[in-house]
Amino acid sequence: MEISDKPGQDEAEPAFKVNVLSFQFIGNVHGDEPVGRELLFHLANWICGNYMKDPLATLIVDNIHLHMLPSMNPDGFALRRRGNANNIDLNRDFPDQLRKFTSDHWFMAFEHARSFVYFEGSACRKLSMDGTEDRKYPIYGGMQDWNYIHHGCFELTLEISDNKWPNATELPTLWEYNRMSMLNLVANLVKTGIHGRIFSADNGRPLPASVVVRGINYTVKAGKLFADYHRLLAPREKCEGNRFIDGSETLW
Repeated sequence: MEISDKPGQDEAEPAFKVNVLSFQFIGNVHGDEPVGRELLFHLANWICGNYMKDPLATLIVDNIHLHMLPSMNPDGFALRRRGNANNIDLNRDFPDQLRKFTSDHWFMAFEHARSFVYFEGSACRKLSMDGTEDRKYPIYGGMQDWNYIHHGCFELTLEISDNKWPNATELPTLWEYNRMSMLNLVANLVKTGIHGRIFSADNGRPLPASVVVRGINYTVKAGKLFADYHRLLAPREKCEGNRFIDGSETLW
């Protein structure tokens, strides 16, 4: 599912919008955890229904390519179990189980700057790059690490309900509890980090280039089509960045 003022079109050129962020919401990774799935349907309906009426909905549609995958595990949902049709946990074998299905294309086709994934069974959040000194338990084959290592995409895992499969009558309340946080997570992307394009001053053509931030051991590749780059950073934190053409030396 894609929400944008120009769905289906690649964007980053001045004729449309100079810097267009791609952002993804994912739900129902575990088949027996359907709340995130339902909230994403509510979110899509609210944004589309309030475009050009509500400033927050309009900001999101006009400035962000928003992709939603309400159910990454439809077979598990139909079977009401954690694993997929092969009874494999998708968040312990990522992305191997998905290479046979369309969702592998989903993750490879779009360069998302930020990703939010919804689980149930607890009420907590897990930041990108799962390792932490007070670790709860190790995860091997997790989607969070893969997204950052391969695409530079910051993924936040949100466990939003103690009850994995609540009664349908509770869904409107869960939606109201989470609505503004879901919207603000997306809207804040517009105000966070560094964004731009790298192109030739002679002919305006995109250049194969990269962006690095001092102190962060990760290189962001500019997009191939428009040479646009997006690097999220902590709000109000002063950073020093450097852009360079691939194959050249940096100034540091």
